[in-house]
Amino acid sequence: MAITIKYVRSDAVGEGTGNTNTVEDAYTLAEVGVNHAPGIEFRFINSGTFLSTGNQTYNNDGTGEAPIIFTGRNLADTNYENCYINGQTYYMAFNGKSQIIKYIDIVSSTTGATLQINDAKSMVYNCKIKNTSTTATGAANALCVLNGIAFNNYIESITNYSSLSTVGTLRLYGGIAFGNKIISRYIGILQTGATSISNNLIIGNSPGDESTGIYKSSFYNLCFLHRNTIYNFTYGISIPGSTDSAEVVHIIDNLFHTIQEPNPSTNPLENGYCIYLRTLTTSDYMINTTNNRYYNCDNFSQGDKYNLGNVECISDPFNYTDVSPSYDINPPDYTLNDIADGGTLCRNIVYPAYNWTWNH
Repeated sequence: MAITIKYVRSDAVGEGTGNTNTVEDAYTLAEVGVNHAPGIEFRFINSGTFLSTGNQTYNNDGTGEAPIIFTGRNLADTNYENCYINGQTYYMAFNGKSQIIKYIDIVSSTTGATLQINDAKSMVYNCKIKNTSTTATGAANALCVLNGIAFNNYIESITNYSSLSTVGTLRLYGGIAFGNKIISRYIGILQTGATSISNNLIIGNSPGDESTGIYKSSFYNLCFLHRNTIYNFTYGISIPGSTDSAEVVHIIDNLFHTIQEPNPSTNPLENGYCIYLRTLTTSDYMINTTNNRYYNCDNFSQGDKYNLGNVECISDPFNYTDVSPSYDINPPDYTLNDIADGGTLCRNIVYPAYNWTWNH
């Protein structure tokens, strides 16, 4: 099936056909929700800031041969370019099958998720998603993915959450998170279901007690955590206990950096852990922690049972780090250096860290 192109502009006057990249004919943001259908590619032209005046929901299904595509383009429509949506207090929810969202940046102060992907066959790619609310309700604060794919996105929230087990900057009910840069003040990725979380850079920005890079809230037989860089949290990966012999979690080739109790003077008996077991009833299921690297961490795990072939770096593996960097102005460089017992020790282990910044 051929893809039909429809244009969307921030300066569109409305009631056009969407067939041409002009102010008079392009769709408005609100008109996309009314007109989305299988086989349409909506090209969000970077003609200025899109202003959302209500929650944007997209419920229609695409198909494998005729997906619904939402993509940012430059003003001349000659190449991909991230467009910018000011969501104000509203969210965007992509609820249908085979929906692809790419090159779209959105900021919102909604108390739920700024952007939601609610079907296993949908994907969000190369987007920047930010939530500026200082309070949080629901399960996610910036991006919520229900069994879909989050690939190569910048995801940030600033809330210091009050409920550890229910809110994450990125919430994965299942599906895949690959190659994302996540900035969080409490939980980077909150994960439930059978999930693959790989090649992500997860950063704690002035995090509080019990902050966690990846928080696994429950078990669903299989979880694969691979080649992630987790920096500046109390716990790197937090997993529950289980006595179910069918449960398996693989924690392989990750780099943990500055995993520490943030307030040792007020919490002298508390410690940070790269691998934190919230309960120790784990004798009947498999936790495979292999070939991970760690630096400047209180502990790797609570016991030797889960420390199999993991290596501590003696030198800092990063080229530059800052505990509370200004991400907009002077982002830290989390690429690996060439020091033998630092960055070189981590090569072929972790994925090269992204240096995306929020530039709106």
